[in-house]
Amino acid sequence: MTCIPIEMLKNLANVETLVIDLTDEVCVLPDEGLRALKSLTRLGIVNSKTLTCLPQGWLRHLSALEMLYIIDCPELVELSEEIKHLNSLRNVDLHDLPKMVCLPNALQHVSSMKYLHLYDLPELDSLPDWLGNFASLQRLYISNCPKLASLPASIQGMPNLKYLIVEDCPELERRCQRGKGEDWHKIAHIPNLKFDYI
Repeated sequence: MTCIPIEMLKNLANVETLVIDLTDEVCVLPDEGLRALKSLTRLGIVNSKTLTCLPQGWLRHLSALEMLYIIDCPELVELSEEIKHLNSLRNVDLHDLPKMVCLPNALQHVSSMKYLHLYDLPELDSLPDWLGNFASLQRLYISNCPKLASLPASIQGMPNLKYLIVEDCPELERRCQRGKGEDWHKIAHIPNLKFDYI
C-alpha cells in the first residue's frame, strides 16, 4: 500500500497514536483524511529513505497532537511550516537524521514545546539563537551530535528549562564543564544537568 485510503482515515477519529513507516515508498496522505484524526496525540514518521521535508497537509489539522517523532529519515532536513498550527505540541524527537546540519526553521514557531530531544544527528553543528524563544521548554536532551560545539547564548533566558542532558558530544561537554567551561555561564541556572563526564 502506497497511500492510506481517505475512507479508512475517516473511520479513525478516535485513534491517538499513528506511526507511518515509509520503508518502501513515500506514502501520500490526503489532506482531507488527516483532518479526520481529531484525537491524534502521537505521530511518528519513520524509515523514509527519500523524504526531505514533511509534505503539505500532514500536520495542519492535527489540533490535538502532543508528540511528534521522526526517526531514520536520512534525507530529511526541514519540517513543514504547518507545524506552527500545532498549538498542543509539547514533545519533538528528531532521531537518526544524518543530513540535518541545523534545527529546522519551522520549529521556532512551536511556542508550546516542553521537551526537545535530539539523537544521532552527526552533522548538526549548531543550535539557533531562536531556541531561547521556547519559554516553556523544560527538557533539552542532546545525544550523539559530535559536531555540536556550543550552546546559543539565548539558553540563559529560558526560565523553565529544568533538565539539560548531553551525551556523546565531546566538544560541547568540554565547554559545559562546571565552573570552567566556556559555556558554563549559559547553563549554570539549570537545576538538573547530566553529562557523560559527570
